[in-house]
Amino acid sequence: MSLPKSHPNRTQYQTLIQQEKKDKFFYLGRDYDIIINSNVDSVYMDKSNIYTIDNLQVDIKTRSVYRGNVEIQLLPKEFTILAYMIQNQGIVLTREQLENQIWNLEYTGSSNNIDGYMYRLRKKIDIEGHCKLIHTIRGVGWVLRK
Repeated sequence: MSLPKSHPNRTQYQTLIQQEKKDKFFYLGRDYDIIINSNVDSVYMDKSNIYTIDNLQVDIKTRSVYRGNVEIQLLPKEFTILAYMIQNQGIVLTREQLENQIWNLEYTGSSNNIDGYMYRLRKKIDIEGHCKLIHTIRGVGWVLRK
């Protein structure tokens, strides 16, 4: 898939395609929302930017989160973690994957930063009267699913 010649991000898009394959997602935006997964050499067009699971709705563009009809206020890192999890719902994410994605750093040993954020996310997302969405997979990581 290629961008129209007149698209403002065409050069940036071509540069990203030519880079080495890495376990990273690149985001190009403006008129088009293009997410490139260089691991599989594929391009996904996502016009909505709204992800849902059960009655949880996450809007990536407006950075808003709703559970049912109630808006949930999240800290910036909490939102980034939740957005990554909902984009990968049903996939178990390890501590290393989350830290690399959120802080964009190579994993350098054990840290409990993610544990603290997951605790706070659970308190805000997994509220009484709604099904639990954030699950711990003991010894592996976390998954977002019904």
